[in-house]
Amino acid sequence: MKKILIVGYGTAGSAAARYTMMTNREAEVVVVDSKEKGIFHPCLMPYVIAYNLKLPESLVKEDYSMKERIHFFRGSRAEKIDPENKVVQVSTLNGKMKLRYSKLVIATGSKPFIPPISGTNLRRVFTLHTLEDCLEVNACLEEASNAVIIGGGAIGVETAFAFRKRGLNVTLIEIMNSLLPGRLDRDLAETLKMAAEENRVKVMLETRVEEIMGEEKVEGVVTDKGEIKTDMVLLSTGVKPNVQLVEETNISLGRNKGIDVNERMETNIEDIYAAGDCAESKHFLTGIKGSWMLATTSYEEGKVAGINSAGGKAIYKGALPAFISHAFGLEYGAVGLTGVEAKKLGIKTISFKYRGYTREKIFSKTPTQVKVLANREGKILGIQAIGSDVSEIINLGGFLIRKKINVAEIDDVEFSYCPPLSTLRHPLKITCEALASRVKCS
Repeated sequence: MKKILIVGYGTAGSAAARYTMMTNREAEVVVVDSKEKGIFHPCLMPYVIAYNLKLPESLVKEDYSMKERIHFFRGSRAEKIDPENKVVQVSTLNGKMKLRYSKLVIATGSKPFIPPISGTNLRRVFTLHTLEDCLEVNACLEEASNAVIIGGGAIGVETAFAFRKRGLNVTLIEIMNSLLPGRLDRDLAETLKMAAEENRVKVMLETRVEEIMGEEKVEGVVTDKGEIKTDMVLLSTGVKPNVQLVEETNISLGRNKGIDVNERMETNIEDIYAAGDCAESKHFLTGIKGSWMLATTSYEEGKVAGINSAGGKAIYKGALPAFISHAFGLEYGAVGLTGVEAKKLGIKTISFKYRGYTREKIFSKTPTQVKVLANREGKILGIQAIGSDVSEIINLGGFLIRKKINVAEIDDVEFSYCPPLSTLRHPLKITCEALASRVKCS
């Protein structure tokens, strides 16, 4: 009987387990996971904090339809892989043991990146990556009045919103010249910055943190623009692939130090796969490999790894990271390339931005800005939006990009219309039509 061992039971690991069993009902599936409970997405944490949910454990996800078919080793840690003998050494609650496998799927996820500044080890300096982190931060808010968030990415902005909702004075520090760098172009990110400032968040762009001050617990932050007194600091400085398990093996790492995989999610070692934040797969548009750090991407990678490890045939056509978030009364998201990314890659593009309503104005609270980026021939390369009903724009945008749609072909899409739910002419369609005219003139 084929024995498939999955290390890590987050988004990628759970997807791998599900599709392994769907592909081969005779396979024995074994999961080793360091957590003692199910999946708790980091994306949830800012909202648990914002709304002060007392029982965030209720948001821990378990797939009960699969539990009886999986042999779980909870609260256990895979420590060493022996690819030659197909054995993984595991430390469990009851001691050490060796688990054999026919196929191995590594889904060990990511871990927070801690910037090289002094003071990150002080009390009340937090990251927000695990359920335990979430509970510690939530408890600290009961005593804190002032918070500094270092990093203006997705989690940083969401947590700034959460801390303000809980009544704290918040300073959000970002080293780049806009919020959500790499996700939104600066023109759309400026709308988000204005919304944060209207909600009394102090936003400091192009600011470098030099030190976190304090004796035992944090007392302040030193930046290149001065000192800030604070009761707590949240490090939202990104994550990196968790590849400790493979460091003493011949499994190849990619340019970002994630596990290098092919389109079948196979590593360079036979019968070993990797998926999710710990892996590096190709970008759908550029072919450049990276670790994409998004749950939806991790799920698709885990699905492919699970199918193939069970004897099926599946291909991952490449990541097209679709990002969406919500804070300060705004929805915002993006899929595909931003203008900044395209420029760095030397891709010549044209773009158009439109501001309108996704529902009839009487039913809308917030207008929506839509920005579409295309190459000189009109093929859609990226879509960004901020305002209302953004998820449907980003989801449809991802489909259009994957199908290599030209902006002129938006005429073939008929949008539905109902005044409380939509407009007769959707902002995405208006934007694409305007961009099509620019393509003709270019």
